[in-house]
Amino acid sequence: MERTLVSVLANRPADCEVVVVLNQAYDDPYDLSDEVRFLSARLQAGFVECANQGIRSSRTGIVHILAAGLEVSEGWADAAIEHFADPQVAAVAPLILSAQNGRPLAAGLRYGSGGKRIVNAPRKAPSARASERIAVLGPCAAAAFYSAEALSVVGGGLPNVLGNDLADVQLALELQAAGYRAVLEAGSQVMADRLPSWDGRGFQHGLYAERLFWLHASERGTALSMGLHPFAVVGDLLRTFSPAAAMQIAGRLLASCQFGFYRQPTHRKERKSAKLPDGLRVDAAHEMGSAGRATTVSSSERARS
Repeated sequence: MERTLVSVLANRPADCEVVVVLNQAYDDPYDLSDEVRFLSARLQAGFVECANQGIRSSRTGIVHILAAGLEVSEGWADAAIEHFADPQVAAVAPLILSAQNGRPLAAGLRYGSGGKRIVNAPRKAPSARASERIAVLGPCAAAAFYSAEALSVVGGGLPNVLGNDLADVQLALELQAAGYRAVLEAGSQVMADRLPSWDGRGFQHGLYAERLFWLHASERGTALSMGLHPFAVVGDLLRTFSPAAAMQIAGRLLASCQFGFYRQPTHRKERKSAKLPDGLRVDAAHEMGSAGRATTVSSSERARS
């Protein structure tokens, strides 16, 4: 977390607020309270819960989520913020590069009709022109820029019913359904040793992946989705060690039986009418700041020093 925070403070735009959400005690040994707003989440709070707490506390029109362990480069925020001059842009995906060799780890994400979360990972970093040709559904939540106004339309933050690893896909699909779009910005670069993963490959992963599929199968064509889904499931299982694969199957079977969960209109209505602290509601727009002002939310599952 501290490496992430140092990189943000060294490269942040002139007009921004920095919010760090922690799920364990932190004594601020570098006395950064004048530059950083530290928020305490409940003990053991996961990535989505921490990120949403930071989003709710933000006071600006553009929110940037950055997971602990990732480091930003000079100008990474400026390049992304420019896209929000277009009111149809709800999200910007920065380019996440390997800290070891500079190869792209993520250039936004897509979602396959068979129910697979697909991370764009080109062989080399694309140019600005080439990045325009890369299909992007949304950013990976570990490093993502969002319009606060667009977030307020679809629930105010990351959905909390699909775990931590798939929440970004669900949010991207909701924003797309609301008429927004996402773009990739190759000039916004973030470094990482690896892409964060919080839910593992076992029971929870299977449960959330299957929930996500059934939530959107009809939107993408039931026949096509059902035809491709077995291939997506088998491919997912082949990437999982045997003990975890058995638990993943159990999670998928349970999700397939949760019929009440898939009444999507009710599900979305609950998201949009959710109440936030201090009398705020997520179905009302945030107060918009200037186009150049952003919040950086560093969210950490157990701050690591």
